[in-house]
Amino acid sequence: ANVTYVPQFDRVCCVCCACARVTVHVCRLYVGSGVSDRLRTRLSRSQEGTNPLRGQTRALLPLESWFPVHEAGVLHECMSPDSCALPTVMVFENKEGGQNPCSAAPSVPSRTFSGGGGAAGLGHFNAVVLRTFLAKPLDQLPSCIEVVPRVATLATNEVEIAMGAIAVNFADHLMLRGQYQIRSPLPHTPGSDFAGTVTRVGSGVASLKVGDRVSGGTLSGKDHASGRGLGVGRGGFGEVAVLPEYHLRVCPPGISLAQASMLGTTYGTAHYALRYEARLQPGEVCLVHAAAGALGLAACQVAKACGAFVIATASSAEKLAVARHHGGADVAISYLDEGWVAHVKKVLGKRIVDVVFDPVGLPLASTKLMGYHSRLLVLGFTGWNSADSLPASSHGPPNEPSGPGNLPALMLNRLLVKHCSVIGIYLFAFVDAEPELAKQMWREINAALEAGDYRPAVFHKLTGGLRDLPEALRLTLSRKAYGKVVVTFDDDDGGTKDAARVLAARL
Repeated sequence: ANVTYVPQFDRVCCVCCACARVTVHVCRLYVGSGVSDRLRTRLSRSQEGTNPLRGQTRALLPLESWFPVHEAGVLHECMSPDSCALPTVMVFENKEGGQNPCSAAPSVPSRTFSGGGGAAGLGHFNAVVLRTFLAKPLDQLPSCIEVVPRVATLATNEVEIAMGAIAVNFADHLMLRGQYQIRSPLPHTPGSDFAGTVTRVGSGVASLKVGDRVSGGTLSGKDHASGRGLGVGRGGFGEVAVLPEYHLRVCPPGISLAQASMLGTTYGTAHYALRYEARLQPGEVCLVHAAAGALGLAACQVAKACGAFVIATASSAEKLAVARHHGGADVAISYLDEGWVAHVKKVLGKRIVDVVFDPVGLPLASTKLMGYHSRLLVLGFTGWNSADSLPASSHGPPNEPSGPGNLPALMLNRLLVKHCSVIGIYLFAFVDAEPELAKQMWREINAALEAGDYRPAVFHKLTGGLRDLPEALRLTLSRKAYGKVVVTFDDDDGGTKDAARVLAARL
């Protein structure tokens, strides 16, 4: 209500000290009454329209963090107002010259939150809205980005988060095509793994508060099957998401939002599969296929934390090096070499493989290495799908026979003779059936993260927000990426927050 017009400036970058959101206004600038007298003095001395901070701050904020907002009169509404010690930190740009920081930004206003009542007053955000399944997701996904209003009133158990990072999965591509095991009713916002900052909570939410850094996943298989599904603005492919409290977890300290975004389908799945289902014991041998992927690296780290001897397989020398260095694998072998089974047998001597962690689809070769009470964990069939035609590819891994639906065939006589078992791993089913045990599992994972036993690796981080989703999917489907491909909206590895602190100190 009490504002001062500063005529010599017409662009401003605002970094909120509480939530570290960055906004840029390309309109007349109104400085709110909360701005310090010291800053007002600096501005009043700048009669020539020069920027008092020019050259001191440009390098601290990447261009990707700047985007235009076309609503005059509102400087910045903090998403964490209760914890905002300083209203805003401002970097001014002279209207008479200099580079326009908005020149490389997307044309659609992003996360514009303005005052007032109702959904319109709460502002809007960009999100992918899937109204029909996509034949070519990499090409069609950009056209699915829509401007979505924020939810006016949250349900008692709902939480709203401002998205910080989205982890892209192979399953996301299947979901976009309508070929995943479960389908959410249309329209909805897809995206199964993400992390962000809590901005609002429902009246019944007890475990989370505004300002908490959280990671989470989309609704459970039970919710999908019931017809409730995700809904628009309730998945990871958006700048904001609204989810039930029970699908969000507080991020452990010491990891970035990019790392936290990948925990669900990687460390959640690997920890559950190896510790809860396989019951991997110290001294046992664990064979991990696709060990340079995000899930495979997580499995290597979980297996090492269990005290197992880990044999990693991958498809290239570079990926084998990643499995050894980041996964801690004791031995790394290419499963594209026809003699890889013989190589493993030579390494093991008279020992057997006790547990096989298989997201690729290599049951025939893997069972040759198994023996009494061995466990084959089936987690997926990435080796049987191509990026061009999912899931009906015409080929699989070398020397693996194809069964119905172009999926790998399993010779049951081997299970009988070797007295071993096959266990299907589906995290959705576990969370639905045993929610309290799932909470205990996440407490164990957080403890392992804090102890340094689990070390999430983000090898490919794209910082362009939603517009980088097609490229993230392409990298994931190409199988040339290591670890997880993550899309971020800000430099969440301390960059933006540190910039805010530095600017606050200088001001």
